[in-house]
Amino acid sequence: SYTIAEYLHYTFNIRGYFFNVYDRPIPAEKRSLLPDWMEIIDDLDDAKNNSVILVDEAYLKFHARTSMREAHERVAMDKILELSRQKVLSLIFVTQRGTKLDRNILQATDTYIIRWIHQTQIEYDRTELRKMLERAFEAFRKIPRSEIKKYCYVVAQTDGYEGLKRIGLPSFW
Repeated sequence: SYTIAEYLHYTFNIRGYFFNVYDRPIPAEKRSLLPDWMEIIDDLDDAKNNSVILVDEAYLKFHARTSMREAHERVAMDKILELSRQKVLSLIFVTQRGTKLDRNILQATDTYIIRWIHQTQIEYDRTELRKMLERAFEAFRKIPRSEIKKYCYVVAQTDGYEGLKRIGLPSFW
């Protein structure tokens, strides 16, 4: 996810944002690990047009089973999703399981990037994601176990690409 944000930054000269999902300030020692082109924001509306927003551990803020008390955050997130094309925003939501993430995020997704998964993740994930996860699982089975962390499975609905891609760590890691 950081690698993708870095690629978008350097390829298209766009600003990067790290969205704070923790509802508390991020400690200085962790902030210092981010590159100088990535700014921390606490509100998705704070991102400028033509930028990439990384939402790591997205389920912490946009969990599928969040109570109605937090409905205002859902509405704000939904507005950002709907306006993302108009504002030229690339949002990267990172989660371990699709079942944990708000359904509106999954419905608005153009590209899925899947890291290595195991069989039970497929069985217990959302019905609408299972076929894609099965194809990813089968593709990963062809990669030697020692190499598996170097790959991701990409389903890009905008251009029809689906398959394995080699991926590395970002330069600042």
